[in-house]
Amino acid sequence: MERESSQLRHREQQESVQLNHTGQAGREFASVDEMIRYDATQTEVPTGIAERLQDSISRDPKLTRSIWRRLRFWKS
Repeated sequence: MERESSQLRHREQQESVQLNHTGQAGREFASVDEMIRYDATQTEVPTGIAERLQDSISRDPKLTRSIWRRLRFWKS
């Protein structure tokens, strides 16, 4: 019985040491948005995806002024 408890204690200590070595630095964030922004700065976007995204953005239609702004300037 004593041998089993000593083996259990030893196993728990090994797991604890492994968690400490493989765990993250323990950074806390005030919000989810802050965490996502931090992750975005740490993650490199693959070049293929970056090129496809840039191509997609360039194909989007350009924003035009709203009809109300155009009519407002038309009256003046």
